[in-house]
Amino acid sequence: MKVYLDAHMHSSYSRATSKEMNIESLSRNASLKGLNLLGSSDFTHPTWFRTLKEKLKEVDNTGIYQNKDGFSFILSTEISSIYSQGNKGRRVHNIILAPNLDVVGQINSELSKHGRLDYD
Repeated sequence: MKVYLDAHMHSSYSRATSKEMNIESLSRNASLKGLNLLGSSDFTHPTWFRTLKEKLKEVDNTGIYQNKDGFSFILSTEISSIYSQGNKGRRVHNIILAPNLDVVGQINSELSKHGRLDYD
């Protein structure tokens, strides 16, 4: 099976992103574009994390999750690190993939010790 993946999307909780960026519209539009797998995006946001737990079900302990329509997702988020170096502001963006929702909870717990996760 060929995989057509966009691993880096944003949810409706990301800044400057459409409020239509929900599980249903993401999967519908990805299908129209020929994709068969999406990154869940923004799993660090508490409300989006709850949505992922409600709307996605894991397929046989594979790390692949599906919505009610059978579209597949992997768990992903973007971590933005902002710091100064040599009197210049620096920004590094890392894409994080998680194997399951339990690990996402652990990641979120650790990150919440260092800053706010509810950035809306």
